[in-house]
Formats: sequence, structure tokens, C-alpha cells
Amino acid sequence: MTVSAVRVEQLQSIPLAVIRRQVQPSQLAGLIPRYCGVVWDVVRAQHVKAGRHVAIYWDGTIRLEVGVELFGTLEEHPDVVRSATPAGPVASAT
Repeated sequence: MTVSAVRVEQLQSIPLAVIRRQVQPSQLAGLIPRYCGVVWDVVRAQHVKAGRHVAIYWDGTIRLEVGVELFGTLEEHPDVVRSATPAGPVASAT
């Protein structure tokens, strides 16, 4: 058995542009890439700088938020809304 050191970091919330949906597990493979594309189209149309793709699964019923990190201000769109990653402590093994 390998023993790893555990590091705990306090992470800040990251602003996001997302599409919110509740989906079935069988839908994930097709919907996540499609929703990322829709969000990118909206972000680009508004000339907002954005970062990595993000998918947040909020619970076991797959309340899902799919989108991108934001580095600017986004005006909400009928399908794309502002959100953020949760802030708080995160543990990782090193």
C-alpha cells in the first residue's frame, strides 16, 4: 500500500457561462460537447474572454451545468446563463 501526502487548498469560485439541464447518464456523451459548443458560440458573439470547458454534476440526478470559465462580463442569453464553481477546501493526494 502506497501512502500519499494529502494537501488541502482553499479554492476561490470561478465565474462560468453555462447551460443548465437535468439529464440521463446515457445522454452525457452527446450533450456535453454540444452544450460546450453552444456556450462558446454565445461567449464569442459577445467578445468575452473565456477559458477551459467545465461540467459540474450537482447531484445524483445529474443536475448538470456545462460551459466555460469566464474572464469578462457575459450578458445572459435564453440558453446560456452566468454561474460559478463552488468555493472552499479541496483535498488532493500528492
